[in-house]
Amino acid sequence: MIPERRRQRLFQRPTNAVILLLMALLALVTAAVWFSATFTGSPPSSGATSTGPSEPEPPATAGPTISSIIPSITPSPTPTATLLPPESRAVLTVGTGAVSTEGTPSIAQMKEALADALQTIPGDIQVEIVEVTIPANTGVEDLLTAAELPGSVDILVFEQREAGGQPKVYILSAERFDLIRVDSGLAPVSVPAPGTIPIPIEVGYTYIAELAASSVEMADACFEEALERLDQLSPEPPVAGPDTGTELALAMLRSSALIALGNLEGAREALGQGDIPQDSLPVEALIQEGNIAFWEGDVAAAYSLYQAALIHHPGYMLATYNQLVAYMKLGNLAAALGEAEQIVEARTDAWPLNLRGYLFFQQDDYRAAYDDFKQAESLLPGNLTLLFNQAMSLIGQGNTSEALIILDSLIEQAPDDPVYRYIFGTVFELVGEMAQAEQAYTDAIDLEPAYIDAYLKRGWLRLRTENPTGAQSDAEQVIELDPEQGNAYALLGEALFAGADFTAALENYTEAIERDAGSAEIYARRGWIRHLEGNYTGALEDYEAAETLGYDEVLLLHWQGFALFGVERFGDALAAFLTAVNLGPATADLYAGLAVVLEIIGETGRAELAYQEALALDSRYRDVDFINTLSLWPEAASEQAESILGRLEVAP
Repeated sequence: MIPERRRQRLFQRPTNAVILLLMALLALVTAAVWFSATFTGSPPSSGATSTGPSEPEPPATAGPTISSIIPSITPSPTPTATLLPPESRAVLTVGTGAVSTEGTPSIAQMKEALADALQTIPGDIQVEIVEVTIPANTGVEDLLTAAELPGSVDILVFEQREAGGQPKVYILSAERFDLIRVDSGLAPVSVPAPGTIPIPIEVGYTYIAELAASSVEMADACFEEALERLDQLSPEPPVAGPDTGTELALAMLRSSALIALGNLEGAREALGQGDIPQDSLPVEALIQEGNIAFWEGDVAAAYSLYQAALIHHPGYMLATYNQLVAYMKLGNLAAALGEAEQIVEARTDAWPLNLRGYLFFQQDDYRAAYDDFKQAESLLPGNLTLLFNQAMSLIGQGNTSEALIILDSLIEQAPDDPVYRYIFGTVFELVGEMAQAEQAYTDAIDLEPAYIDAYLKRGWLRLRTENPTGAQSDAEQVIELDPEQGNAYALLGEALFAGADFTAALENYTEAIERDAGSAEIYARRGWIRHLEGNYTGALEDYEAAETLGYDEVLLLHWQGFALFGVERFGDALAAFLTAVNLGPATADLYAGLAVVLEIIGETGRAELAYQEALALDSRYRDVDFINTLSLWPEAASEQAESILGRLEVAP
């Protein structure tokens, strides 16, 4: 059972675009076909004594649509994930530098205010307050681009006095990025602290401490708690006259919390409350504006704002990382890798190596990805994220045996993480161990009953192993969890088709298509059912869509030929049958279809020749009663065949 707070944190971690690694691998797995006896049978061999039906079978099952091979990774600031998050920090350290009022040192007062503010943070966040020494002549801009904050603290509160000016307080957050798993998506990081925005010390220690406490909460993904704290905050006593630093520091933090909670309109409104001209925005505000633009879908604008931030502060890692994410979203993976190379050169920890490995993985360069993940693990031995990424890279290289060893180790170390079980099942499926694969998916579902991807994978597996009832149950469970999950309707349609409930199957194929889950196979299936029902116009529309998506050309031409005959487009029907015959292999049903079209347009001699080819391949086409059982033949086509047989004087 996932604790509620962990679930909320996970929901608030945006995720990226679908990984195709295992899609290509599982495409190699043979898909079974499930049809009722009325419509199935192996294609006949040549010869007049064939006894198997020559009419084309229904389109082959869609099989695993495989968009669910790896959990969905579409970036969104709204809760979409159902998996366990990475381990959060156990301890957040708040450091206080020299804080003074009118030249009087007041570290003790600042620490006291911080201690009071931190008493109300969520109970599972442990915080330590320490004093740190700020190196001489070190300013806020130096700290902003430093590899780490003094004392390795997470949040730093310190004062800087410019010559002849009043002291200002700054709150900075350490640049600590989570290691990302390859089943996750890259997303821009919000500004977790006011950073270079100066806060006048006159607003009071309590006000500053509350801002710092909200930064602590957001560092641990407690965004609702942080927002509640910020909404109640006001300087005491109020600052006389306009003070953009006080306003903007609060606005920045409120916008960060609102972005994480998916309230982009509120985030933009909050940021506007800082009331600073665009050309005077501090670097944090530029990044925040970029993040809002990113989630609103204007990635080009986001990229420009990140660039502007880097012009203000070259080397600011948060802006560099967000620019890399924008490159990814814009499809410029080469530029993203270029940014990653610079980050690797600038830092010596495991994070940049893992990031570069992630990008190699997206390029399908699994060898290079594995090398980076392995090197990163040498810096963080036994790290579960890095081990997982190594396993996925090994799968990409086809080394499933070593991948299974790592996955087995991961399950032993983190038995409550459903993702490891899920991938375990996927690898078993790749190597043909279907029973073990199904059990692994079931184990993942037991750990996370809302694990949509695991239900879908188990459902497709059950369909392939001739358990359509189980597949139907999994599809229905997913629809209950997410009524807009298109792949679930596709799976349900396939399961119903397997039980010959074509009407219900058609309805679910339509639901899938309306939710952008219409594969070539799904369109072909729906078209075949429409054809069966005599809806030739609808069938032709679906056949055309299936063709566009790459479905088997000869089969589509075959079905299109009869559907075109049904709408009396005989010239187009003739072209379809002729092309299909020329492409081959030519079956008895293809020759018979060609014959009836030739017959109806008056080419009786050629019609007889074509029909004789059909009879040579399958003697049953001499029997009118047999022809009347062929499901895709329009009634008028059967009549033309009877006319040809009458002239040929062929006895049944």
